[in-house]
Amino acid sequence: QQYDDAGDNGIEADNNDNSKDAAPRSKPMLSNLTLIGSPNSEKSDLGMLLREGTAANISNAIVIGWNEACVAIDHTETFKNASSDGTSLTGELTLTNSYANGCGKLAKEPGSDVTASFKVEDFFGTLNADNKTDDPMLTDPFNMTAPNFMPKSGSPVLTGAKIPSDSFFDKVDFIGGMGTEDWTKGWTTAAKN
Repeated sequence: QQYDDAGDNGIEADNNDNSKDAAPRSKPMLSNLTLIGSPNSEKSDLGMLLREGTAANISNAIVIGWNEACVAIDHTETFKNASSDGTSLTGELTLTNSYANGCGKLAKEPGSDVTASFKVEDFFGTLNADNKTDDPMLTDPFNMTAPNFMPKSGSPVLTGAKIPSDSFFDKVDFIGGMGTEDWTKGWTTAAKN
């Protein structure tokens, strides 16, 4: 959860500013994350900003409440990592089985100086599998003093996770960072610091 008077992006994934195709290329594998913005704050910009040639495999994410957009891609090299032809994915940059909802808009397109073979909106909706713009139905995610990030009863994110095959990841059913157990209780606080 992002405070309404600080920060700007949930994820800002970069490879290399000076040499966007530099190797080894940044390529995190992320699964089961929840990125909560502050929808009424001008400082809450983008849920995910993928740029500067980064690669990444992101799955089972929830991105909600970002003032500007849920997802943005920038720089020609980043677009090429995702798709060389705009119709099929390379596998180097993916965002699958995820929810994006309640942002200023779904996707922020790059500036005219970027060569892109697809739109960011299509990256989320057409090129990648099983993404949704439905409400994930979290309990009270925007409460700044006592937030509850757990899905409500009947939430579509309580089931349907597609966990990466890497043994690092726990095999869970839920999409996002929480299922039916609030693992933040007892060791985290929402107090502003």
